[in-house]
Amino acid sequence: MIGMILPHAEWTTLQLLGAVLILLAFWANATGRWSRESPAYLWVNLIGSLVLGVVAFFPVQPGFILLEFVWAGISLYGLIRQKTYKHIISEKE
Repeated sequence: MIGMILPHAEWTTLQLLGAVLILLAFWANATGRWSRESPAYLWVNLIGSLVLGVVAFFPVQPGFILLEFVWAGISLYGLIRQKTYKHIISEKE
């Protein structure tokens, strides 16, 4: 099934890309370069988890699908919350 959509090498590349993005965000947060509220941290987490979530469908891996899409949802929530908070602050000024 995998080969019908993308060759195996491309799937491997996507898996590595998603993992590297999530690890980059983790490293940047752990070393104090990005806070957990940082847009860069949230965007990199969102993109990495979406990539891994899609890859987890081929073959279907329910645990990873759940993990990655919940991870993406939390990142998206953080981005929306941050934008809403900035909008509220700018209205008060």
